[in-house]
Amino acid sequence: MKSRFEGQDGRRRLLDALLEQRAVAHDQAIAQQIADAADIRVHQAGDVLMQQDDNGNDVAFLLAGRVDILVNAQRVASRMAGEHVGEMTAIDPKAKRSATVRASEETAAAWVTESKITEIAQQHPALWRGFARLLADRLRERGALVRTPNAQPRLFIGSSVEGLEIARIVQKELTHDPMVVTIWSNGVFGPSGVPVNDLLAESARSDFALFVLRGDDTTQSRGTDSPAPRDNVIFELGLFMGALGRERTLLLRPRGGNIKTPSDLLGITPLEYNVPVAPSDIEAALGPACQEIRTLVKRLGSR
Repeated sequence: MKSRFEGQDGRRRLLDALLEQRAVAHDQAIAQQIADAADIRVHQAGDVLMQQDDNGNDVAFLLAGRVDILVNAQRVASRMAGEHVGEMTAIDPKAKRSATVRASEETAAAWVTESKITEIAQQHPALWRGFARLLADRLRERGALVRTPNAQPRLFIGSSVEGLEIARIVQKELTHDPMVVTIWSNGVFGPSGVPVNDLLAESARSDFALFVLRGDDTTQSRGTDSPAPRDNVIFELGLFMGALGRERTLLLRPRGGNIKTPSDLLGITPLEYNVPVAPSDIEAALGPACQEIRTLVKRLGSR
């Protein structure tokens, strides 16, 4: 089976298979870079690709065949060609494998190291978005989103460290409204790395999410550098969009900031604010956006 993806014809078949990956979503540039970095391996039925509680953090993109997902030796799901496994420890390198992955038939996979995944995703943030969307799907698959509605709507605010001041002002402005507002620094995340399990739990608890977008990083598109949000903000945004839907996921950004975001996020209409000349006027500048948040939360309520 490995020979199917080797040589000139094999390269074409490999690219075709990677383009069909749900996380890649037909992005030629991402598929090319994954193909360049991949180690193609063939696993026989019964082979263990990943072991629960191990420290590995490579990602395997399934090209052919099928695998079973086992938690505490119990089969909970299966994955097939077009899907990937192992992304949680790539996103959070300090985490252990959350499940065992075992081939149920002969399976070919393109293995990519965590460092390469991070490098590719930094150049193409849409890959973080793809991982986040699928994590949200898998959370729903486990039934973790079936819950009792919150007595008061719960709003999660995510931002980069640089955006925390804006997040805290929004939280302060909504203090007296009938909602619970949680900022990512308020005990949501664990002490190390990108805490994916904590993010998943918070997305299950929340009714709304607001992400503060700033040009804290740069991204290159067609040879031009543009300001862009940090990768972790894009990933978290994608995760909450998958869990809550577009209508309950909000963006907040400075008006006229020309901040570059993945094109598939443009379906969300952002809330915008005018950056004041005097920093002391920022609370007043954010007032209209906070009013829009109040209106939406009142209209939709808890999930």
